[in-house]
Amino acid sequence: MANKKRQVKKVNKKVEKKIEDENDMKNLLKTIIIVLVSFVVCYLLFLLMGKVGMFEKGYEKPEGDSSEFTYNTALIGTVFNRPESEYYVAFDEEDGSKYFDSLLSLYKGSLQVYKVNMSLGINSKYKSEFGNPKAIRSSELKISVPTLIKIKNGSIVKYLESIDDIELELSNN
Repeated sequence: MANKKRQVKKVNKKVEKKIEDENDMKNLLKTIIIVLVSFVVCYLLFLLMGKVGMFEKGYEKPEGDSSEFTYNTALIGTVFNRPESEYYVAFDEEDGSKYFDSLLSLYKGSLQVYKVNMSLGINSKYKSEFGNPKAIRSSELKISVPTLIKIKNGSIVKYLESIDDIELELSNN
C-alpha cells in the first residue's frame, strides 16, 4: 500500500509539473501577444499623429505677397538640355548681386529664365575669371558671375557678362 501511495504521489507530482509547465507556456504566450499588440497600437498612433502634424515644429504657411523670384533653379549640367527651345540661363552666387536678382525677378518676357547657383559645390568648379561664350557642352562652360546666357535649340546665341548688357537684354524681351 505504501508503494501505491508513493506511485500516486509521483504521478501527482508529474501531473502538477506538467500543469505548471503548461501554465508557464500560456503566460509566456500571453506576454508575447500583449507586447506585440502594444507595439502595433503605439506604431499606429505615431503614424496617425504624424499625419495630423503633431511632430512639425512651428510650421507657418508662407505668405503670398512676399517677394519671390519667378524663375526656376537648375544645375550647370542641365544648361543645354532644358525642355524649351529658347530660354535664358542666369548664373550668380547665392549671395550675389541684388541688382541682378531684381532684374531677373522683374523680367516679364515670354522666355523662361533658369538660375544656376554658382555657390553650390557641383557648380563652383565652373567659375572662372573669364567666361567661355563658345561652349557647346556644359563641361566646356566657364562662368564669370553674374552672367546671362540665351540658349536657342541647345546652342548659345547670347552670352552676357555685363550688368548693363543683361539689363538691356531683359528689358527688350
